[in-house]
Amino acid sequence: MSKFIKVSESDLRKIISSELQKTSKIETQKQKWLSRRETCNQLKISYPTLYKYIDSGMITPRKVGSRVFFLASEIEELIENSKIVKL
Repeated sequence: MSKFIKVSESDLRKIISSELQKTSKIETQKQKWLSRRETCNQLKISYPTLYKYIDSGMITPRKVGSRVFFLASEIEELIENSKIVKL
């Protein structure tokens, strides 16, 4: 036998919003981060070329303290979209 609970629309919105935020946090934690060296190795480019890509807006760096990281998914997307040719 199923039981139904009566929930107001505003309460339902709060519950859904809370669950979406939890899911978003989990997905963010699963993202792989690459260092500058790892990014250069994956793209087979030099540090000066990496900085040119950053200056042109092709790649967005993320800073954590004094360290710089790049999202692996963003780098893969650049390669897949042929914006950067991987040798």
